[in-house]
Amino acid sequence: MFGRRLELFNFLICISIWTLPFAPAKGGAAHSPSSRGTVRDAVQGTVRFDLFRGYLMVARGSIGPLKGLHFLLDTGTSATLVDTRIASRLNMEGVTEAVNVVFYQGEVQAFHSWAPSIELGPVRQFHRPVLVQDLSMFDAALPVHIDAVIGLDVLGKTPFEVDYRLCRIHFGHLPHLPVSIPLNKEEGLAMVNVEVNHASAHLIFDTGTPSLLIFGSRIPKAIAGLKAHWLQSDSSSRGSLQRKAVRLPRMKLGQAEFIQQQAILEESLDEGGRDFDGVLSPAALGIDAFVVDLDRGALEIRLGM
Repeated sequence: MFGRRLELFNFLICISIWTLPFAPAKGGAAHSPSSRGTVRDAVQGTVRFDLFRGYLMVARGSIGPLKGLHFLLDTGTSATLVDTRIASRLNMEGVTEAVNVVFYQGEVQAFHSWAPSIELGPVRQFHRPVLVQDLSMFDAALPVHIDAVIGLDVLGKTPFEVDYRLCRIHFGHLPHLPVSIPLNKEEGLAMVNVEVNHASAHLIFDTGTPSLLIFGSRIPKAIAGLKAHWLQSDSSSRGSLQRKAVRLPRMKLGQAEFIQQQAILEESLDEGGRDFDGVLSPAALGIDAFVVDLDRGALEIRLGM
């Protein structure tokens, strides 16, 4: 059964990101092609993916003329990332800037650029703005090298359904699933509201992480008195943080109720300007299918695993 284990990795797996404004470099200007980000109308089709570790979805796709690339599909990533090796092969150029990577201590260096095209099954985008970064951090966790992380900026252009049991993502006309929850897009990220022990929590809906993660300092009433089952302490340039494995007596996501739900409680002296209370992993909740429709502002889920 996937989604029932609590996993934490010392390297970057949860890659929810937001980027600094794309400003021209000193002494020069950055220009984008006139047709950036265009998408074909009436997108309809299905893409199969391999499921690793019970939550990481890897599908095949193309960037420009390069086909059969490994794409990690991640709803918790606001801007699509392209590996430096792929960017080099395509002679992609751009402006180097600092990129703030949530949950990863510190900042990584990346640069803004434009991919000539990105193709994932029926989804085709041309002159797509992307971030270029070394993605070798995934090599230790996956049996394949990740060539790009496809974020919500690409996935969310059309409604889509992820079915973990069938290992497929479908774009276009979608079925209605049993539970519907309001979904907002904020800073490029998919956000949902849940109820944790009768307190409201604002969470990122993130397929790129294995656990339900709660920032304790943001909703102290929701986690008061919880017994920790496990503890990890880390120190970094942002200060010290503690992670505890806990069980939430009660949590509600729409009409779906979860009793004694496992979660990771993170407490840090520096919240880094976060405007959300944690991260919700569909795999951790036993969700075996979900629909994301940003136009309707809706998330639909089906429980099964």
